[in-house]
Amino acid sequence: MMTFSSFFIRINSMKDPILDVIVSDIIQGLYKPGDKLPSENFLAEKYSTPRIKIRKAYEILEDMGYIYSRQGKGRFLRPKHSKMELVINGNESFTQKARTQGLDLKTINIISQKIEYNNKIFKVLNAEKNEDVYHIKLLRIINKNPVAIHSSFIKGRLVPEIGVVKEKILSMYDFLKKSGFSKLESEKTIMSVTLPTLHEQELLCCSPLVPLILFESKTIDGQKQILLYSKILYRSDSFQYVINH
Repeated sequence: MMTFSSFFIRINSMKDPILDVIVSDIIQGLYKPGDKLPSENFLAEKYSTPRIKIRKAYEILEDMGYIYSRQGKGRFLRPKHSKMELVINGNESFTQKARTQGLDLKTINIISQKIEYNNKIFKVLNAEKNEDVYHIKLLRIINKNPVAIHSSFIKGRLVPEIGVVKEKILSMYDFLKKSGFSKLESEKTIMSVTLPTLHEQELLCCSPLVPLILFESKTIDGQKQILLYSKILYRSDSFQYVINH
């Protein structure tokens, strides 16, 4: 596991110009997906730089998911995988977006339980301190690759059946529509960038250097009643982001 101090050492080492050179070669198409990359010794001699600097640059690129190693064979450029279009301000559910694009989506319900009082969550939902609030956490897997973690919080009194069916929920939008909420809209969405915790790295099968895009939003119905508070983490390397004007 990468410690806090070693992470920043790794980040600082990214300023080394040799990393820029290797990345530039990849971007310009000098190497194709699956190609073997030059050895550490070759690049060290070519750029008159210590071999350890080449190794650190390769380790960073491997941590970020651009290259991979084969023991005894060397390092190779990782093949590009297709990216899902993610509409930033759309009101369509993630499940429906995946279906529309013909993607192989699998969803795993990893948390479905009542939560203890949390000031921020209860305040966003306009929930009373003694109300039942449920947390539904879904792991999204596209083409066998985990790409997103959806956490939703909802008041139990809005959908009393949630206490019985919570473990079976695989789409909060589908669940709400089946519960009689036909008009769903996403209110103000806040976007930020974060790095994955150890638990998120394990769920998303990513390294600590893969940025995650965090969306926080509220879902309302036709009467402007707050139904959901959602926190969604997307792997930044798995999506193309589309902004509708």
